Amino acid sequence: MTPPRHYHIHVEDAAGRTDPDPAVYSVNVIPDQRPEVVLLDPVRDLEIPANGILPLLIRARDSDFKLRSLSLNFKREDDESAKSESIFDGLTTGYRRYWAGTHDFELSKHQFEPGEIIRYWIEARDNKPPLGNRANTVPLNIRITQPVSSERVQRDFEADHQRQQEQLREQAARNNDAGNASDEQQGAAERDRDQQQEQQRSSAGDEQDNSADDPASEQSGRQPQLAQSGDGQENEQQPNESDQQQSERTSPDDKADDDEALQHLIDR
Repeated sequence: MTPPRHYHIHVEDAAGRTDPDPAVYSVNVIPDQRPEVVLLDPVRDLEIPANGILPLLIRARDSDFKLRSLSLNFKREDDESAKSESIFDGLTTGYRRYWAGTHDFELSKHQFEPGEIIRYWIEARDNKPPLGNRANTVPLNIRITQPVSSERVQRDFEADHQRQQEQLREQAARNNDAGNASDEQQGAAERDRDQQQEQQRSSAGDEQDNSADDPASEQSGRQPQLAQSGDGQENEQQPNESDQQQSERTSPDDKADDDEALQHLIDR
């Protein structure tokens, strides 16, 4: 976080008169956060036939600059450079704050040989210019085994897909329980905030009554609370843009996006 900076607007009329006590506003610059990406399934190293299909269950978000891309990166154990498959491309489908879905890693397309070790991970990039912030999942390994029949490949794939659907249902249920608890906490916080605001309004009213005969107050044409805006009192009443951005990262809308995406995957 950078320290708050302040600014005010200088106004001067044709006669050269200026505002003797301009309002002072603060600007809080917050750093851009990296995207978040999670490989929900699988979560461990595996052995898979050379012609197998590995379904990947992925969730990613970026609440400030939005997601620009998701990709599956992989390489043989002895290779220096990695290859990639596109999972999500915001340039063609539109940038999104949240993405959840599956990607099928079809090993037969890459002619892996039995005995090889393939390392893979998911990469997420946000839309921050020029190249975007990047985040990766923890790399996992696949040990390639002998090919099996196409029937066996399809049967294993369907079993993995069914298991992932069950996992999504469990996640949706946990989100619902957490949402109920969060609603109760939010309600209590709102009540506390309303009480604090009422106390501030009452205190401000008392100060205004006490300063009604104050010549300095009449000269400035402002209430004492506004005249002291430099120490932050005015900003408490008027949240600045950075406060709104920070609250956006923890907004209940993010949970709604989670629930909607999970339900979409369950219904597929």
